[in-house]
Amino acid sequence: MSKETTIIIIGAGASGIAMGCQLQRKLNFTDFEIYEKDVEFGGTWWVNTYPGCACDILSHFYSFSFEQNPDWSKVFPAQPEIHEYMVKVAEKYNLRAHTHFSTECLGADWDKQTEGWTVHFKNLKTGENFSKTCQFLVLCQGALSVPNDCPVPGLENFKGDAFHSARWNHKVDLTNKDVIVIGNGCSATQFVPVILPKTKTLTQFIRSPHWIFERYNWEYPAAFKWVMKHVPGAMSLYRLFWAVFLDPFFLAFKKEGIGKWWRKRTEKDSREYIMRTAPKKYHELLIPKFEVGAKRRIFDGYYLPCLNDPKMLLTNDPLVQIKERTVLTKSGKEYPADVIVYANGFKVQEPLVPMIIRGKSGEDLRSRWK
Repeated sequence: MSKETTIIIIGAGASGIAMGCQLQRKLNFTDFEIYEKDVEFGGTWWVNTYPGCACDILSHFYSFSFEQNPDWSKVFPAQPEIHEYMVKVAEKYNLRAHTHFSTECLGADWDKQTEGWTVHFKNLKTGENFSKTCQFLVLCQGALSVPNDCPVPGLENFKGDAFHSARWNHKVDLTNKDVIVIGNGCSATQFVPVILPKTKTLTQFIRSPHWIFERYNWEYPAAFKWVMKHVPGAMSLYRLFWAVFLDPFFLAFKKEGIGKWWRKRTEKDSREYIMRTAPKKYHELLIPKFEVGAKRRIFDGYYLPCLNDPKMLLTNDPLVQIKERTVLTKSGKEYPADVIVYANGFKVQEPLVPMIIRGKSGEDLRSRWK
């Protein structure tokens, strides 16, 4: 039995785009198809559109080595600029002609007879289920694609607006509203200072602190961009500089020696930044009791300063119930709520959801990983 296509790629984010581009660049190979559940390229940079959404990796480093961009506006670019860059690369390599949007992968089965994959899909526009066969199946769906559910019971009774930060409802006007934010990871520290000026009050519930570091996000001057664009090798050298500078930081994960020294030094930097920037009343809440590296670090531009705003309340009093117009905490306190934003991350421990991938023995890949 012949395969309908040689390669099927699941996901049209950064990984899927890179795979499609490199198949053509390095192998001159075009017999591939990309399937994407959303309606556009970009992956997490298409899905996440919350106010202040940006990258915490330097722009010239956070880009494809084979398609570098001389026109980045800042050291840490915002979501619209990153998404525009990814679409531009996809268009350059004609990936749209290979891509099926609004199509969710449900799973795949290995066929012993044909020695290939039968991949199952659902057309999200029509609701139709269908299957395709291929020789190679490449999973590029990423880990930041399926948001976690609201962690507090009672959401179904809430009379206001509620949404995950990765499904931001831009139709909701936050002006003079009592806003509840659940979570304090990278996303929350980006959107909280942006929406705070509009709100009547903003109450943020945190579970555990993060090591927060100061971020310097200066704009690239026109002269710098000109050099990147017109001087041969300038972008590659600049990218190499940051690679040489940043890659050794992985030594921080060594348990002893240089790793332990680096962790202590960076903890000191973070602690000093938190103490000189955030209100004293929040220091105990904000400074972690664990070592740097145990959780993702946060590079902050505006979050800690906004905690000085009298409209802002930060608390680790656990939420236990969502009511019609309020939220209730473990200590018995009740806070008014017009809008709830839960910024509690993604199902990174379930990266294949909803896919079921069965190999030669029929075993589900998710079961094997567990």
